Amino acid sequence: MKMLDFNEIKYEDIPKIDLYMDQVTSFLDDVLEGYKINDDDKIMTKTMINNYVKANIIDKPVKKKYSQDHMAKMIMIFFFKNIISMDEIEKIFSMDIETKALYEKFNAINKKFYEESEKQMDGYAMKEEKMEVILSLIIQADINKRLAEMLIKAL
Repeated sequence: MKMLDFNEIKYEDIPKIDLYMDQVTSFLDDVLEGYKINDDDKIMTKTMINNYVKANIIDKPVKKKYSQDHMAKMIMIFFFKNIISMDEIEKIFSMDIETKALYEKFNAINKKFYEESEKQMDGYAMKEEKMEVILSLIIQADINKRLAEMLIKAL
């Protein structure tokens, strides 16, 4: 299954040189391409990035250039934005932890869950009742989302 192919994007794989907006969107399109559900889905547009800056979710670019930390946050935003609100993402990013450490923790947890999900999917392929699997995944996602929101609110 394409969506469960984990493509680890290490902090070291993010360009160390600062990039202009077009370079940022190209980089994000390249490294996150495998996570799109539909081919016409947008990874991150210029407007989205500008909105994240305006909302203080990511820092303003320096001389219109985005750093390695900016791009690490944008990668995390890509994964977070469908689950939690922008205010909640801002709270996570405002915690007293450097971006590189947060990103590396995010990446390690992401990799762990992808590996566990891959094992689960192998088991699901044998089940005759696909609806049970679908409902279980939806309910699990809802519970996990609510728990994350409660924990973020407590920050």
